[in-house]
Amino acid sequence: METQDIITKLETIKTGTFFTIDVERPVKMRSMHKLESITKRSTMQAQACDYAMRAEVKRAVSEGERADPETPEWVESVERFGACRVWAKGEKRYLAMPTGGNRASSVYFDSAGELVSRDVIVEKALASETKKQEPKAGQVSFRAISFENIKAIR
Repeated sequence: METQDIITKLETIKTGTFFTIDVERPVKMRSMHKLESITKRSTMQAQACDYAMRAEVKRAVSEGERADPETPEWVESVERFGACRVWAKGEKRYLAMPTGGNRASSVYFDSAGELVSRDVIVEKALASETKKQEPKAGQVSFRAISFENIKAIR
């Protein structure tokens, strides 16, 4: 999707609504496999709301279990389009959203468009590509997705 198409779509999403994002990006490979090209295609759901407004985060802040959430230091500016927050650094924009709803699903493809098994990904990709990270107490699942990797918003 083009940047303006993403912004136009984000402006139509109502606060609190779950929506689906299709993402496609290169897999981060281990150094010995850097010359191989594998693409990850994922479908996930996000919620149009502020991270700090999610119930678990609000509860943890109010009970003193954690500090108020802060925007990461690397973010140069924050924009809002409807109920959605967008971070920017230089020319790059990121959709910064709590995720939830249905569990994300991913498939991997090589440069010829052939499916790549998860076993191959575990062997050749960085561990962060397959690690399931559960939120800690007082946190909720969250992603900052580069606009260049967003293929569809539904």
